[in-house]
Amino acid sequence: MTPVITRLKCISAGLMIFCFLVTGTTFAQKSGSQTKAAYTISGITLDQTADGLQLVVHGGTPPTYTMYELFDPLRIVLDIADARLLDSTAIPVNLPQGPVQEIKNIALTDQDPAIARLEIYLSDDPAYTIERKGNNIVVSFAKTMPLPAHIEQTPAEPEQQQAPAVSPQSHPASMLQDIEIDTTNPAETRVFIKTNGPVTDFQKAHLVKRGALPARMYIDIANVVLPGRMLQHTVGTALGKIRAAQRNSAVRIVFDSGLKELF
Repeated sequence: MTPVITRLKCISAGLMIFCFLVTGTTFAQKSGSQTKAAYTISGITLDQTADGLQLVVHGGTPPTYTMYELFDPLRIVLDIADARLLDSTAIPVNLPQGPVQEIKNIALTDQDPAIARLEIYLSDDPAYTIERKGNNIVVSFAKTMPLPAHIEQTPAEPEQQQAPAVSPQSHPASMLQDIEIDTTNPAETRVFIKTNGPVTDFQKAHLVKRGALPARMYIDIANVVLPGRMLQHTVGTALGKIRAAQRNSAVRIVFDSGLKELF
């Protein structure tokens, strides 16, 4: 009976060694795959186009990413999943250029999968779009246009403040029709934002003065569309400048203070 027991022990030990080798091989393969990023950023370029400034993140495979904005300082954040920057020299050095002041790359290696974070610091609040084109991520900054003739600095009159109502059912979203700026009272500047439908939701934020950038107030009006890409008008009172730009399904209106502080 003793030889049988010894033989069984040998078989058991052999199975244990085999299982350890298989497990160790699998672990090694898994660790190796985790260190190799699926998306490699080979370069970041900035080029002037007929429509404005274009920032392109170049990669070798279709990227998976999320984007959002952060304030103070104002910046666009791109989080690219399972990605890494091939070379730190890929960050453009010809900055600032247009609204882009600086680009930072942050490797979030504690995430699973790892994330390559690009922070695009802006000097202003330009209209922009972000889209994936093949293996690249393209951020397009539109040129600033002056306000149309009907959106100008005019005295406010009671009958003008009552914009004709348009049935909201005829539009998927309300449209910004007019921005009236009333400076008839030297002690105040009044701004009337008119749409062809109800304003159901909005959010606001403030930024303090920073260097050459003025103090600003942001108002994002949900479910409103802009007739153009971006509008801008200089006021020259306590309100230095007013700008409007499309932000997805919202219109962002920016009020630049003409004072050292916000109004």
